Amino acid sequence: MSKITKNKLLDWIVDFPIQSNLSLVLELPPGNKLISLHEDKIVHAASMMKLPVMATVFRLSRKKKLNLFDHIQVKNSFPSLTSSDYFSLNQTLTRSHYQLIELVELMIANSDNQATNILINLVGFFEIEETLKIWCMHNTKIIRMIMDEHAFNQGLNNLTSAEDIACFFRKLWKGEEITGIEKNQMLDILKKQTIKDRIPSAVPEGIEIAHKTGSITGHCYDGGIIYTHPPFILVVLVYNRDDGVSVIQKITGNIFK
Repeated sequence: MSKITKNKLLDWIVDFPIQSNLSLVLELPPGNKLISLHEDKIVHAASMMKLPVMATVFRLSRKKKLNLFDHIQVKNSFPSLTSSDYFSLNQTLTRSHYQLIELVELMIANSDNQATNILINLVGFFEIEETLKIWCMHNTKIIRMIMDEHAFNQGLNNLTSAEDIACFFRKLWKGEEITGIEKNQMLDILKKQTIKDRIPSAVPEGIEIAHKTGSITGHCYDGGIIYTHPPFILVVLVYNRDDGVSVIQKITGNIFK
């Protein structure tokens, strides 16, 4: 990667018309914020909310409240935040039981929504909120399950910011609030991400990435750790645009010019 200067980096990697629809954090190395743009803007969390859910599972496992290798029954009926009704998702899980660690991997690597709701139902919103405090994700709110249309129609959504996502990866990289084993397990899962059309598509072959993607109509996200020498954290949240994938590809590609 070329030597980057703070004064020229933003205009170099991001076209000016795009900047109003973008939150970005670049840390090189992790913990050294090289540049940021609208990093505290609060946006719909989409699947980035699955990161603190994963961290909650590992925290409760460390506290012996959960066992990563216990078998969890598959459900497809979940309580709405704002209604007495229950809702279901498209059935994606094919077995009646999965190990807890398998559900975490499906949630992160495949961004599986059914696995996510099962895990949220298992750990509870209170424990997720505790994780957000511990990980200093102050702009992130996880208040409902995925595809809770009753809550969505009332404008009740999970929220986050680029800075919070960068903070998650920063703490993960440094091993703060977690054991070395937890750090390695979470990074290994993040490296298995199957959605590779954003940051990975513009990273030179052979460079490892531990990252998470997210998307919802008009919003497209990617963020994680890119294992260059030294490694760096890149978080790009594109909102209110239909070309988010290409924007993230271009930004990443420009960093590697």
